[in-house]
Amino acid sequence: MAKGTKGVTIQQAQRRRKDSTRTLLSQLTSKSSFVRAQAAERIGLSGDPRGISSLEQRLTDRSSEVRMRAVEALGRLTNGSHKALATALQDADELVRLQAAESIAARADRRTVSTLRVALGDASALVRSYAAAALGRVGTRADRALLRTRLRRETSDAARLGFLEGLWLLGDRTVLGSAIGLLDSHDYRVRCATARALGGTLRNLRTQDAINAALQARLRRERTNAVRQALVESLSTDQKN
Repeated sequence: MAKGTKGVTIQQAQRRRKDSTRTLLSQLTSKSSFVRAQAAERIGLSGDPRGISSLEQRLTDRSSEVRMRAVEALGRLTNGSHKALATALQDADELVRLQAAESIAARADRRTVSTLRVALGDASALVRSYAAAALGRVGTRADRALLRTRLRRETSDAARLGFLEGLWLLGDRTVLGSAIGLLDSHDYRVRCATARALGGTLRNLRTQDAINAALQARLRRERTNAVRQALVESLSTDQKN
């Protein structure tokens, strides 16, 4: 009889996993929204696809926290490809839509292009940002023109960063200066995200000198600890490469 760690047989481990999934599925119908949310999250972490259909039913849960956790779990279990994620982008709650956008963006492919295009018009700046950056990974030349048009009308720095990343990924190298300019955003969260983008997506052998100079200049002026940490981390990526 095959045994795994600590003398537990493979069959026993499989049986325990099945029992655990059964328990979590029953908790998805608990009267407590906290229990339902926790169960959805744990099903996603379990990697057990048997929970998918039950998670789908939680997408109409009265609790936005439960809906968000269900979307997150579906993203994990289906590698961001589940059609319900596109539906979740229309949820009334911003955090649910953001989680759907993040799940789709993390594993974007050609099948999600039309969904991402629609999300560019979302009321949430963060949803627009995630969608634009993801479109940069899987979009076409037509999407580059679309991102440019939307960027000209965009007023949120948080969203602008995503549009600039998307354009960069689609081959537009003229956006670097605009991205560096976001290091001076009034929103410290945008400055953090910009530092990370400059240290990651936008960095290459041709841009690293200009990026390092901009990061160092901002670091000398920056007073917010979270941003300073992001700047230092981004500067350190050059030393590791």
